[in-house]
Amino acid sequence: EIRRMHELVDQTTQVLQQARNELISVNQRGKSESSAGVENGAKGKKKEAAACKHIDQLLWKAEVDLENVEDMYLRHVDNQKETATSLSVSIADMNQRLSRAASDVEASFTRALGDMRSWFR
Repeated sequence: EIRRMHELVDQTTQVLQQARNELISVNQRGKSESSAGVENGAKGKKKEAAACKHIDQLLWKAEVDLENVEDMYLRHVDNQKETATSLSVSIADMNQRLSRAASDVEASFTRALGDMRSWFR
């Protein structure tokens, strides 16, 4: 499922890039047609409307794909919580306690070293 999420993200990136390129194209076409005059006004508007509709479809597809990725991710996270065994929870708890104890020892050692340095000043 992780692999499929990566594929969907890559596909969505491509779709968004395509939509961006088409939007730029529509903007440039609109500017060039406005400077050329109103010769093919109705025909140009139909082409522009069709291009905008296509861009809208691409953006809708990207939105749906991203929602699917989000759902897949949340399912993955939930599955990890359910598959956590009591042993892995105990190990994580022990690891946290050991880290805290090591930090306390380090702090005590640093204080003691500082105290010893003050003796020789």
